[in-house]
Amino acid sequence: MKLKDKLFNMVNDQPFLQPVGIHIPEFAALWDADKSEEKIQYAQELAYIYHMWEYDSPYYDRKNKEEEIIKDFIGKKGWKPAKRVLAAFERYKQLDESPERLALDAAIASCNSIASDLINLKRESSEVAMIFTEIEQEILRAESIFKKVDLLNMKLKIQEQRMSIAKMISDIMPRLEKTIETVLNLRKKVTASVYKGENTDAIVGDYLYEKIMDEIDYEQSQNEH
Repeated sequence: MKLKDKLFNMVNDQPFLQPVGIHIPEFAALWDADKSEEKIQYAQELAYIYHMWEYDSPYYDRKNKEEEIIKDFIGKKGWKPAKRVLAAFERYKQLDESPERLALDAAIASCNSIASDLINLKRESSEVAMIFTEIEQEILRAESIFKKVDLLNMKLKIQEQRMSIAKMISDIMPRLEKTIETVLNLRKKVTASVYKGENTDAIVGDYLYEKIMDEIDYEQSQNEH
């Protein structure tokens, strides 16, 4: 039985602690901190812990998962997990983590970092291309030969900058693809350990590359507008 099934009873993506989990001090502290009869705060904090860590949560590999989880389950702007929530989260991780899972989380963080670098380079490339176009237009309008010379020198420098950015983008793409491949392989290993006896290829899928590239294309389209 998976750890989450021992500790949680899931209802519509909302975890409720099983009796065995109540006796874990860090989780008992969450219960005791909520003095209300409805225990809404307690349920919200459990949801935060569960979805921030659990592998089969729909939020697991989302880039801004904490922000989305807080929005969907807490609903309070500026909410930050209290020390008792962080303590329970760390305890849950200790009970569940494996070398494969730690390696997977590190690989996903690396993948997101490289993707962010690529987004920034594409944004810079678009900005420099706009400057290049503006300089070309100024050259056509310039009447003074000295002004034209100055603008041509600026155009040359901008072109060198464009080539440098293009080189960095071409260098970063193989790194991103290799990191995504590492993530996919680790996901299959972790999934195999979590879903023993099930078709893990169907669960994992090979969508991650398309997902990340869609995010990069979306960010670029937003910047262009």
